[in-house]
Amino acid sequence: MGDLERYRVCEGHFRDWLHHGLTGCYFASSLAAKHPVRIDFYSPLGKLHHGQIAAFIDGAASREMTAVLLFPRLRTSRDIGQLLGKLAKGPRWRVSRVRWPKGCGKADSYALSLEWMTKAGPVCDAMGLAHVGTMPVTRRSPYVAIVVWGGPHLNKYLPQGPRVGVASAPTGLKKKAAHSKLMKQSDERVRMLLGVRPAEDRVWLRRVAFILPKAAAVQVLSAAASVKGAAKKKAPTKGP
Repeated sequence: MGDLERYRVCEGHFRDWLHHGLTGCYFASSLAAKHPVRIDFYSPLGKLHHGQIAAFIDGAASREMTAVLLFPRLRTSRDIGQLLGKLAKGPRWRVSRVRWPKGCGKADSYALSLEWMTKAGPVCDAMGLAHVGTMPVTRRSPYVAIVVWGGPHLNKYLPQGPRVGVASAPTGLKKKAAHSKLMKQSDERVRMLLGVRPAEDRVWLRRVAFILPKAAAVQVLSAAASVKGAAKKKAPTKGP
């Protein structure tokens, strides 16, 4: 079995994991259904290419599909940190630390946001998933993945804000009552799962991509800071 075939197996496994509702979110379960197709996968087989990733995310959004970047070969929090450091070098990504909400702080880990500048204009809060113990239980997936909605707000059942996220993608639901039912079921299930200690704040998590051990997170933030510093040096200075 070649690399491409192996990645296809991983994509199918990841889709099944989402579809079976193990995140607690029934919208994710619906999103992962094979018919109609609402998510598309991209698994870099070699060196990260920012142009290819951007074209994939933009192309998925143009077809009203949510983009999933899948990284089956990554195994550790350090691997994830190195990935985020590489992404931070791209012009449309931004990595930053998110402060803990009151009562949910953890001394051994940092929460990180991962922003994607969409072609449509608004910033997308990308969602990270990984098989790492510091991740919220609803985000512990079989493989490392980054989920991005690369378009404008198209979910007619939710109010539009200045930013977008996975929930901003079109749901395909025909009636508001169906959306409200799924929302209620998802909120109840997620609230229950995240209520198990160490508890997590489900609303705050919408801005969080990854929660990583402190050492790996510091590595990411250091890489992101160096990219930001280099960008400032390259910026043209204003004349007198």
